[in-house]
Amino acid sequence: MVSSTCQGFIINDYINAINFLLTTETIVGMINLVAPEPERNQVFTQALAESLDLFAMIPIPSSAFKVFFGELSILLLSGQRVLPQVLIDNGFKFSYLNVRLAMREILEATSYKMID
Repeated sequence: MVSSTCQGFIINDYINAINFLLTTETIVGMINLVAPEPERNQVFTQALAESLDLFAMIPIPSSAFKVFFGELSILLLSGQRVLPQVLIDNGFKFSYLNVRLAMREILEATSYKMID
């Protein structure tokens, strides 16, 4: 499994968050521009596969990452549960609360069609 958490952050939320930060003068300090609900990579992969009507890939064993990437594999295999707490505390509204909703809406907006 690649990364224990997936911090997918939709571009619309990213742009809206930057605008929110620029127009909210009371916010100071470190800001995490990440999704409001961190998801494990396995959940993200499953949601993507379901959205595309595809079978979810089998996770790659961590030993394979360790062989190919050495110490760098630590960055790929371990994640951090980072939250956008400053944004949440200051009333920022995310467009998508979870990865499944985001995937569904993005694919509908782009009129994604599977090729048979």
